[in-house]
Amino acid sequence: LATVNTASERSADAARQTAEFGQELVHLAEEQRKVVSQFQSSAVRGFDFDAAREAHLAWKKRVADFLDGKSSLTQSQAVSHHDCLLGHWYYGDGQQKYGTLREFRAIEAPHAELHAAIREIVQLKQQGKMVEAQALFEKLEPLSKKIVTMLDDLEQNIAAESTERHAPQVAAVD
Repeated sequence: LATVNTASERSADAARQTAEFGQELVHLAEEQRKVVSQFQSSAVRGFDFDAAREAHLAWKKRVADFLDGKSSLTQSQAVSHHDCLLGHWYYGDGQQKYGTLREFRAIEAPHAELHAAIREIVQLKQQGKMVEAQALFEKLEPLSKKIVTMLDDLEQNIAAESTERHAPQVAAVD
């Protein structure tokens, strides 16, 4: 009886360990899926959303330094919304790949507005109209934040679509 009891305990221990290993394997597989999804998402995107976000957030500092006389900024440096990093992608690969997405199309108007405001600030300062230039500068922050939020939304949408396309199909078990 003692031998049967010992064997039963060993069997129960082995079953617990097997269950724990199984749970660990499920956890590791999920972590691996997340990592693979990030690489797939990056490859599918073909665009550095982080760089675009940082570039647009940097415009506020660049224009502030210009208004404070710490740096110069010309009309040609205040490029159009077609010629910046985001614009090149938006009107090229981005349009081809994601032009049908609502989140993608929503970026164009505030992006164009941001660049138009920057060009106008440069012009106003060159004309000696600092009060007007400073007032217009105050509109850059919300515009820039809006663009960054829209980029976040677009990136999440693209990543979600990519994950859905690449997710393994699991058959239902009755």
